[in-house]
Amino acid sequence: MSKSVQLILTATSTLKNAREIARLLLEESAAACVSILPDCESHYEWRGKKTRAREYQLLIKARLGSFRRIKSLILKAHVYDLPEILCLSADEGHEPYVKWIWDQTAGKK
Repeated sequence: MSKSVQLILTATSTLKNAREIARLLLEESAAACVSILPDCESHYEWRGKKTRAREYQLLIKARLGSFRRIKSLILKAHVYDLPEILCLSADEGHEPYVKWIWDQTAGKK
């Protein structure tokens, strides 16, 4: 694959914040698509307490190499003190879709 892409994950507590992050990433041409998955149940320990929370999971599709920029934008809008921000590189993908991601994110660097 000549053009590589990545999937960046983050989760937040409200649909409003999830939409705000998605809007910012798209306005800045940092991501081609942000899918918001509702009603995710997360289990974790935070500050010594076992916690269960309802969250909205964001799946952010972007060019490989844009993680730092996307992380910075997420941190500007995120409501959590310590947000999940994970990057997974895609080894392969449907070529027309990969091209579309690159085309959509060509606007701003």
